[in-house]
Amino acid sequence: MNYIEQAVIRLRVDLGIPNDLRPDLLDTLRRLRIAGVIRGFGPKIGAVSSDIAARWDPAEKWIFLSDAVWDQVVLGEEDPELRFTILHEIGHAALRHSARNRKVGNIYQHGRSVEREEEEADDFARAFAIPLNFISNLDIRDATALSERFGLSREATEKRMVDLQRHARTYVAGAADEPEDNYAEAMTVMSHNARNWNL
Repeated sequence: MNYIEQAVIRLRVDLGIPNDLRPDLLDTLRRLRIAGVIRGFGPKIGAVSSDIAARWDPAEKWIFLSDAVWDQVVLGEEDPELRFTILHEIGHAALRHSARNRKVGNIYQHGRSVEREEEEADDFARAFAIPLNFISNLDIRDATALSERFGLSREATEKRMVDLQRHARTYVAGAADEPEDNYAEAMTVMSHNARNWNL
């Protein structure tokens, strides 16, 4: 199990939501603040440019949200893109990322550390939404059903399914060494193997 998977499981336990299939975003942000992972969250004038929905500020330990995103979170009107965005920013906080977002104001940042942290935050968001330890209890062959159940887009769900398949091959004895060409068959094998995991 890689460090992101471990961080997700540890954070969910620390927040008191280890078995919550679809944690409420506002409640999760409040729990993060109480646990000291972040100092705060919400909108702040000038903190988020008009084309950015949310951003992590490592200096302030604050997850800034645009007014529109804040309204959706408070009203519980989340969509898959919004859910992923906020979980992505939570990933930056939980993984203690120090780089700024790729785009701050109208300036794009480049560099390996920024790109690495963005990829890690994406991986964290997918793993937090669909934790590794949930898979043994679910039918993981249907991306649409998983997408609806966990509140991610189909694209993010499919990427997570690939991650889970990789974990199944890496950590389950007897798993195939070669990539599986038949997606449905691979998901069936992964589901069967996941039941034998000892997390």
